[in-house]
Amino acid sequence: MIGLSLEALDHLNQSELAWEARVEQFSDYHRLWQRQGVLPLVRRLMVDFDIAARLLGEFAEGERLLTDLLHLGEMLQHASQELDGEHALIRFLAEAIADPDSHGDSHKLRLESDADLVKVVTIHKSKGLEYPLVFLPFIANHRPVSDSDLPLRWHDSEGRLQLSLSADEETLTTADRERLGEDLRKLYVALTRARHATWLGLAALKGGENSAIGHLINGGKAIAPARLLKRLATW
Repeated sequence: MIGLSLEALDHLNQSELAWEARVEQFSDYHRLWQRQGVLPLVRRLMVDFDIAARLLGEFAEGERLLTDLLHLGEMLQHASQELDGEHALIRFLAEAIADPDSHGDSHKLRLESDADLVKVVTIHKSKGLEYPLVFLPFIANHRPVSDSDLPLRWHDSEGRLQLSLSADEETLTTADRERLGEDLRKLYVALTRARHATWLGLAALKGGENSAIGHLINGGKAIAPARLLKRLATW
């Protein structure tokens, strides 16, 4: 895992100072294990010995090896919360190696790449990215501006930012209009991320007409459940 060269290993045999320095380094790792757990230890080792770069650079299956190493650290961290002491954890690992099928699905190998996994991201963070399939189950969710959102922010006719510490009806309407404009921009981002197909989760729920998708479908007006499909087909 650490990948020291033969020369480095021989140097440990030849130099007492190098050996003592390495012993002290691993004593620090032991204390880290005792204080914080196995996973922080694994991550520290990866940084100190540049393990990720070496695995990815020297081995064709480097991504697989790196994923396995991180999975092992997570598995041992979780197991240590239910076991008493370091020796119990070492025995647990030895038993898991001896009988790999005895611990259920949680110890099976992870997928080769995150490309095969479902990614959950915010619309904002998806900007500029592309995905084969996109699911937007809560696309009608929105949060209208209310008098509890002080200070309110909006722009005047000349584009200058305005702040208000009070919330009269006109100010709330203006601020919510800007909220809708920002939601429409994010909706455009959401609807243009898919390479093949996009699914929208929609229902004719009360208040949904004030969302960005509700504004596009029916001009911001309430719509009866029976007419939703027809309006979607028209749109």
